[in-house]
Amino acid sequence: MKSGDHGMELEDTQLVPHLLDASLMFPDRISPIDSWHRHIPFAFFIMSLMSPRVFVELGTHRGDSYSAFCQAARRFNLEIRCYAVDTWEGDEHAGYYGDEVFNEFASFHEAVYAEFSRLLRMRFDQALKIFSNGEIDLLHIDGLHTYEAVRDDYESWLPKMSDSGVILFHDTNAPEKESFGVGRLFQEVSSGRPHFEFKFGYGLGVLAVGSRVSELMLEFLEWSAANSELAHRIFWVQGSDIELGRLSMIIEHRDRLGQQLKHARSVVKKRDMQLEALLEHRDKLGQELSHARSVIAERDAELQATRSSRVTKKLNK
Repeated sequence: MKSGDHGMELEDTQLVPHLLDASLMFPDRISPIDSWHRHIPFAFFIMSLMSPRVFVELGTHRGDSYSAFCQAARRFNLEIRCYAVDTWEGDEHAGYYGDEVFNEFASFHEAVYAEFSRLLRMRFDQALKIFSNGEIDLLHIDGLHTYEAVRDDYESWLPKMSDSGVILFHDTNAPEKESFGVGRLFQEVSSGRPHFEFKFGYGLGVLAVGSRVSELMLEFLEWSAANSELAHRIFWVQGSDIELGRLSMIIEHRDRLGQQLKHARSVVKKRDMQLEALLEHRDKLGQELSHARSVIAERDAELQATRSSRVTKKLNK
């Protein structure tokens, strides 16, 4: 694959095996929240590329992005510890919700990734004390997206990053969200540092913050910066495959629900016919009962008349 007229050729880099590894994966978890779906291939890729020892995600919600990182960690047999930090209560951007979101994701997580991953249900500032300075290799910031909030997340967690540290910022390109300040912060903190920004999927900023970031990671950032259109195309196409797969799952689910609805309607129709027959039988029994009561009343009247006649005859004697 050629990179075009600018920059190094892709086949001249060491990136191809990692791109191929990522391209062969499909996410184990896809929720109805699709804002991160197109970046899942990059989550697979960066885990293969970096082999981080500690990964932390700030803001997990339904867990699509976090599950992708964990899935890649397992697929590539990484010696890693993963942590998802979230209150699972929501915020002004994600909306507010109850325990059902956490309970559903926790059930999935514990069954699949619990051996190397933990869910930390707490505020980001509360989780800071759990990690030592210089401990985290890969950090994904996806919490409240106001400028003040994301700046505080970045500044608070930057000391926790290792010498090989890389930070991902989601929602760097959400122009319709006036209250989002992630893009502004990313522009400020990426100046003079190796970085790249994917514009699709609401934007994903990739920033090398460590003093000894791996050569592979720096090679990717250099290559993607020189070949932005191709880098976008590679990951956008893979993300599109995931979206198409999600749509296929939705269609399959819709068809399955349609079959269930058809069966339910058949059952209801059958029950209606049975109910109609029972009602007809009830009405017939009612008519028979009414006739029986009428006959009994006639018999009672005849019996009463007979008794009265006998009494009269006795009195006349």
